[in-house]
Amino acid sequence: MADKNNDKKYELEVVSFQEDGVWIVQCFNKDIASFGKTEDMAIESFSKIVKGQTYFDEKRGMEPLSSTPKTPTHVINEIKRINGLIKYLAVIYSDSNEVEVNKLVA
Repeated sequence: MADKNNDKKYELEVVSFQEDGVWIVQCFNKDIASFGKTEDMAIESFSKIVKGQTYFDEKRGMEPLSSTPKTPTHVINEIKRINGLIKYLAVIYSDSNEVEVNKLVA
């Protein structure tokens, strides 16, 4: 495993919320979303999606997530209206292909 201190880092603004009994995790920087029965399951799913996309892009000689479109502004605006959003910062360490998702304190 590579030393994360020497890895190139990419940060993503992420939120989670519950809708109709399902937890949703949505990234604001890139159009990536995941779902789960619990918040932890949705975050784990999000991490796997980001790891897979990062790996795919780097294998093609591209920057991580460069092939993933930005989240449309209207989607971000709609989500920001939801009460009870939980904010996270996701950090991608490109050389080790690790993703950390940390809750931000309000």
